Amino acid sequence: MARKRIKALAAAGLGAVLLFTCPLSAAEPWEEPLPNIYWGDLHVHTNFSLDAWIMLLPPGAYAEEAGVYAEHCAKLDFYSVTDHAEVLTRNDYWPEATRAAQSRNAQAQAHPASDGDPRIVAFTGWEWTQQAPWGHKNVILKYDTLDKLPPSPIRCYRGFAGLRPQDFGDFKDLTFLAETPAKLYALLQKYCTQAGTGCAATVIPHGNAWGNFTMHTDWDIQLNPEQHNPELQRLIEVFSKHGNSEEYRAFPSDYRYFREGKEFPAGECKEPGTCEKVCSEPTASYEPCCWRAGEIVKERCDDPNSDFCQQQIALAREAAAPFPQGVSRKDRDQLKPQFRNDPAKLNYWDWGVCGQCRDCYQPAFNYNPLGSVQKALASAYFDEQGKPTYYRFGFLNSTDTHAARPASVMEDKLSAELIMAHGGALLYNLAQKTNLGVAGMDASVQMWGYERIANYLNPGGLVAVAAPHRTRDALWQALQDRHVYGTSGGRIELWLRARIQRLGREELVEMGDVTTSSMNPTFYLKAQGAFVEDGTCRYDQQPEIQAALSRREFEKLCFSQCYNPQDRRTPIARIEVVKVRQPLTITEAQMADLKWSPENPDGLILDPYATIEFHQGQVEWTWTDPEFEREAPGRSVAYYFRVIQEPTPGYNCRPTARLTRGQSCDNRIPKPDEVAKKANPQGKASPISRAELGDACFSDAGDFETYCEERAWTSPIYIVKE
Repeated sequence: MARKRIKALAAAGLGAVLLFTCPLSAAEPWEEPLPNIYWGDLHVHTNFSLDAWIMLLPPGAYAEEAGVYAEHCAKLDFYSVTDHAEVLTRNDYWPEATRAAQSRNAQAQAHPASDGDPRIVAFTGWEWTQQAPWGHKNVILKYDTLDKLPPSPIRCYRGFAGLRPQDFGDFKDLTFLAETPAKLYALLQKYCTQAGTGCAATVIPHGNAWGNFTMHTDWDIQLNPEQHNPELQRLIEVFSKHGNSEEYRAFPSDYRYFREGKEFPAGECKEPGTCEKVCSEPTASYEPCCWRAGEIVKERCDDPNSDFCQQQIALAREAAAPFPQGVSRKDRDQLKPQFRNDPAKLNYWDWGVCGQCRDCYQPAFNYNPLGSVQKALASAYFDEQGKPTYYRFGFLNSTDTHAARPASVMEDKLSAELIMAHGGALLYNLAQKTNLGVAGMDASVQMWGYERIANYLNPGGLVAVAAPHRTRDALWQALQDRHVYGTSGGRIELWLRARIQRLGREELVEMGDVTTSSMNPTFYLKAQGAFVEDGTCRYDQQPEIQAALSRREFEKLCFSQCYNPQDRRTPIARIEVVKVRQPLTITEAQMADLKWSPENPDGLILDPYATIEFHQGQVEWTWTDPEFEREAPGRSVAYYFRVIQEPTPGYNCRPTARLTRGQSCDNRIPKPDEVAKKANPQGKASPISRAELGDACFSDAGDFETYCEERAWTSPIYIVKE
């Protein structure tokens, strides 16, 4: 096994991280045949969703078109349409979405794949779109016939974020209403899982670290028997086109409040003048925008140390806006000449990376670390007897496409999505003109522009299911068992098992399992890098597409593109181990900083706990954590693994670096038809390079600092110390 470097991160007293490289016999641990890996997208919006309908996306892209794209363009194994229940543009969403799923499933059954399984499986569903504190959740249903489904989707608002139903369609009695997760679960139980019809459902939180549009998920308040249902809520989406929600950071609050030298919580200082409001200083991970406002003033002052400038810096930091009281004519000569006419005029690049995670991988915009997946794993609810309850999520990813294009492929995938940046601006302008008062549009959108948001959008991820067959029952059971993982888009194949000792017997457990052990667990991981995709998809060379679609349909629905892998894989660069020690006490659960560091040795989140480099296309690796046996009895530990490929060109790989350079990918977004005609031409025409196309969102050729490190996140294996 080739490895160039082994890096182990261990706290004082945690000991060394050991690697075992002895070859295993055929019976250990891969005696059973490996399950197949099937690819899907469980987060798909169409023009049934208001935000997709209004954002300049191709007309007529509904559930039927999403199914065609999933099967023939993206070549998926399964998918689900999950339009927003709160802002449906047509009253026939539920019967039409289920009809489209039935049609796709019937065709897949009638024309099976070469292995005898259906070519694709369409699940049904919707999105329950609550902003804060519960967050967004996708509801996925196993079946496609109305007798095994709830009567309608379940929404959380009568009108979403200030949009009045009468402005965009008749929503009356269109869906059930459930304002909280508890009510959502109760309705799902009443009309689905306990209705005696065979109905089955799963609920998948997503986008929880996305801080835009006042989305602030609070994991602590919903981890209780009423608001969390571990049988229904078993999975979580880590990564989508909105970015990564995985990583926890201890961001400082933007403001701190003091009275007579003593710090007080913000809630105790609501009355003006009761406390001194102080903007927090930046850290390596985070710069508050109030601090950046002061830096903008400093950059515009002729003498930053003058009394005038120091006063303006203080005002800017208090208001989170440069020159909030304006600048008098007589004082403007204290500014640099280029700023004297309009001192407070701002461009998106002036704000830099304030409000963002500066050291996360492709983070969600306006990153909210308290909504991160790692924060969820490090949370606990304690009952009156002190018994803890934890989140035991399986990990998956999806696209959150709003173009009816599941698992969008290659060049067309971002251009179809990034038009949302412009569409979103139109939506905001429409809301202002019609006095709809979109409450979800927070100050960051108004002040700092969609140019910054565009840098954080990406093509989205995929969900991988390890199952014996591509059948509805097998795929659903794997989802329920958490035998799933997610990728950032590349189809990285992996399998994970662990050897534990439970009640005195050694056993093998699978990815996503919850178990106990008295000995240090040993993990076994196999992985293969994703096949490199061809940059084109010639209709004349795709017999399966020709059999299903006319050339015109191919050009319209697929943008002349498809998933078209070559016979070579991207090498795997490294594997990172993440270890989360779930809280044993209330004190642990409430610590100010949950992440381990030498300065915070009690931290629960060890990321990365170990990093092992490979630089090869296929990996078979064994690893043991020798420190598990030191844990107190009853301690639950979540182990998961990031399998990371060598850097490759991609879309919006390094948003922080781009904004630091004052750039925005919004400067030049090719339209889908432009990409199809030039980068993916049909016939004898040769494709042109992205540089000629002028795609500012894509990596710069040869500049590895702009490349992506595509990755897969395994579901955790949860092990409780006996």
